[in-house]
Parts: sequence; structure tokens; C-alpha cells
Amino acid sequence: MDVSRVRGRCPRCGAACFWGKSMDKKYQVFVSSTYEDLKEERNAVIQTLLECDCIPVGMELFPAADDDQWTFIKRIIEECDYYIVIVGGKYGSCDQEGMSYTEKEYRHASGRVPIAGFVHGDPGTIRADRSEGDAGKKRKLEEFKALVAKKMMRKWTNPDDLAGAVSLTMAKMKKLYPREGWVRASAAASEGSARELLKARKEVERLQKLVDEQTVSGIEIDELCQGSDQFALEYTAETYSSEDLIGDEDDVKWFRGSVRWVWDDIFAAIAPRMRSRLSTEEVEQEIQEALLNRESTKIEKSPGYKTRITVSVSVSSTYVDTILIQLSALKLVKRMPTKSGDDSWTLTRLGELHMYQLRALRRS
Repeated sequence: MDVSRVRGRCPRCGAACFWGKSMDKKYQVFVSSTYEDLKEERNAVIQTLLECDCIPVGMELFPAADDDQWTFIKRIIEECDYYIVIVGGKYGSCDQEGMSYTEKEYRHASGRVPIAGFVHGDPGTIRADRSEGDAGKKRKLEEFKALVAKKMMRKWTNPDDLAGAVSLTMAKMKKLYPREGWVRASAAASEGSARELLKARKEVERLQKLVDEQTVSGIEIDELCQGSDQFALEYTAETYSSEDLIGDEDDVKWFRGSVRWVWDDIFAAIAPRMRSRLSTEEVEQEIQEALLNRESTKIEKSPGYKTRITVSVSVSSTYVDTILIQLSALKLVKRMPTKSGDDSWTLTRLGELHMYQLRALRRS
């Protein structure tokens, strides 16, 4: 394939970068993993990357055997646009210091290339011949998994599941971390042409910035609470005796509780309605309805509330504001100003993809 990096000024963002006239970029992705136990999984990932306009680079082409080879591998990692690591049941072959080459590659990529990790979500189902038998390597494998979990990470249980997770993650990474990529030399435009295109799009970009609230200046997404991280909030529930008619103010009894709510669960609960615009008040109602469904059983099993029913849950607007700010910072939702001056909220494209990942039903 006649593909070359060609430097110029991008007509979309105005930055000095590599680009092409047709903008048909290919992204080079380093795929790191143990090899013998994950051949099927690697094949699925490589096929997915090819379908995502990516050029996969696998270490099966040049295995790490000595220091000279390791120097070569480091250079390849640094030249890639993205890096992904697949972790199964083995820690893998190690260097003289006892660190696996997979972990060694991961540590070298960290801070140099955008990283995504894919860790097996059900280790107990992995065949014995694909699992570590050495106690020392088992411990190192668990420590490595904990390291991978500190950055963008998804779990998988089979090759098809892994391929789907890679596809969604690559779309997210291209959005969050734009990279130079590769284009055909014949498709490259001159720097002068780029300036003309930039001028033509300048007004469109100015208007887009008014509604695009997805960029959080100076904040790394990986530094923010997300995914399985928990958010603590307090709520007040209104309950009535199950033997009386609801609406009798003399019978109302208030329950004050707290909950530690996982960020992915919060987003999954309110995302479907946010495909269309919702006001801040409507988002608050969605959060309270989700809390009612989540907490009513706990409330009605609490001492003094076992013969009562929960009819509503309310939270402070401060918690609602915090949730919206956090989801906006994670680029899952965006604020849409209105003529009346009131804010409305809707999903970003990244938010839609994440909602599908969390809510779409999978075949058993």
C-alpha cells in the first residue's frame, strides 16, 4: 500500500499535523498480549482493527528475544498512533528482571501513546492450559491487571465480545485522542490548499464551538471518576403505610438515606431519555426515578418501614449539578443553550456509543 505521512496544516482543526486531501486516514495500532494462549483473540482483534481503518502491528512478527530486539520494539510502539493490551490467564514470558514482555511493552507505551486495556472478565472459565500455574506469575498477573485498570479498560469473556469492545473503544479513543494517522502520499494537499480550506471552514468551526461543550481544557479524562468508580449521594424518600390510602398527609413518614452509586449505573439509568434534549429539571426527575427503583426495596426492609411503601425519592439539586458536570467532563453529555437561557442536555456521539455498550442486550 502506497501510504506515507504527509505534514501540512489540517483544514479541520488548523493544527500542524499529518493529513490527506481525502482525509482517509489509517491509524497504526500496537497490539500487545501473550501469544500462544490468545491466538484466536488476537485474530479477532486484528480483523476488527482492519475494519476500523487501522493498521495492526503485532509482536508475533518480531518477538522480543533480546535487548537489541527490545530497542526495536520500543521504537515501533512510539511510532504507533494507539496501543492496546489484551490480558487473559497468562502473565507471559519474562525478561531477566522477571517482568513479562507484555507488561514491559505496556509500561513503555504509558505516557507516550494513548492506551486501552482489555482484561478477561471471568478468569475462572479460562482453560487450565491457558492459565498461569506458577504462583509467582499469578501474583504478578494480578498486579498487572490492577495497573491496566488505572487507565481506559474494558472486560471481555470471548473473542466476539472482545472484538466488539475493541471496536467501540477505538471509536472512543479516536474521539478523545486525535492522532496523526497515515494517508496516501497521492492524497496529500499542499499547505497552501490547507489554508484555503481552513478559511472556508472557519465560520462553521466558530459556530460549532458555541454548542460543543465536550472538551475539558487541562483535564485528562483518565484522571476523572468514571466507570466502576462510586459517587456518594444522600436522598430523602416519602413513604406511606401500605394499609392506608396514599395522600394522607398525617401518614407520611420520611426516610433519609445515602447510596454509593457507580458512575456507569448512573449514566445507564438516565441515558436512554437523553437521546433527545432534556432540561435540568427533567434530568433531575430521571435521576430521582432511577433512585426510587434502586432504593425502594432497601427502604421498605429498614426497621420502622417494613409495612410501608415508597412513593417518591428526592435529591438535592447540588447532586444533580455534580452528575451533569461529571458526565459532561467525561464527554458523554453536552449542554445545549436555549433562547430562553435555560440549559438543556443531550448525549454526545460518544455518549450514545457508551449507552449501547452498557444497555444493549447480548445473546447468551
